[in-house]
Amino acid sequence: MLTIIDADSWVPQQYIERVEQHLSANYAKRNEFIYQPCQMFTRNHMEVPNFTRTYDSSHGLVHFSNLHSLFATSFPLSNYSLPDALAAKIGFWDTHPDAIGEDFHTTIKAFWKTHGQVSTVSVFTPFNQLNIQSGQGYWSDVGKRFWQAERHGRGCADAAYCLKKVKEVGLCWRTFLIVYQVLEITTLPAVVPWCMISSTLANLYRSLGGTGLPPPTLDFSWLYQICTLSFVLSYFCYSYVSNWASQLYYGIDTGNWLHKVVRAVEYIAFFPVNLFAITIPSATIAAFRVTFGNNVYNTAEKHITPLKKTRGE
Repeated sequence: MLTIIDADSWVPQQYIERVEQHLSANYAKRNEFIYQPCQMFTRNHMEVPNFTRTYDSSHGLVHFSNLHSLFATSFPLSNYSLPDALAAKIGFWDTHPDAIGEDFHTTIKAFWKTHGQVSTVSVFTPFNQLNIQSGQGYWSDVGKRFWQAERHGRGCADAAYCLKKVKEVGLCWRTFLIVYQVLEITTLPAVVPWCMISSTLANLYRSLGGTGLPPPTLDFSWLYQICTLSFVLSYFCYSYVSNWASQLYYGIDTGNWLHKVVRAVEYIAFFPVNLFAITIPSATIAAFRVTFGNNVYNTAEKHITPLKKTRGE
């Protein structure tokens, strides 16, 4: 079994135990599984800008929700485990620039190379990672986080990879699910926000008496409200779980109830700011760079912090 771990990740022992338990219970199919833990950021989150802290909370939240899959077709983020036999079967890891999203791309490749026989297994013991911290000041940290988001956004190249595989291999029901999910993941950040912006501006223009625009054919305001409410509620669930897991697995005290309330208010306030300052522009820049073959990308730093003893040691 090969476990791929980001250099800044803390790995709880319970993750290894869960993987071993699942392998023992499904030994005959041991070469068909990819194991994926969830992620959280509670090590240096109070040392980085609000923008970074809020963005990474959204990042961890979205990955938490991604791991709930009815058909075992989810995707890892940074850390994952797969059998060495499976890695050999699919030709190991691709190294060309379009495979920059190595975790995401390798899982997609495994689905295609095995004609959908691979299943992903979610392991709900969070790895604890670092927020980007350059050590060069507030705005330097914000800029580093922006370019990390842009680098992640280049994973949109996997949409073309999937369409290419459809032509080469054809579809079964599981690979169809993969194509659908990949297209959804790669198009939503770069397309839907612009639709929301244009719709909002158009409604504002009409409310101020503006003329010349075609009448709206559909009213999506109710959908926006539902999405906003569900995202806020999801954040509170994610925040509770990450705070609890920080204490349970890593012995990190994330503060009293007042501190947690302040962080929740901060998240709600900064989420729309991050959407327009980081998420939309970084995804858009990434899409254009991938389209025109610009493979130059920015790197960032993470300051490694010492591991604290967990409770009971």
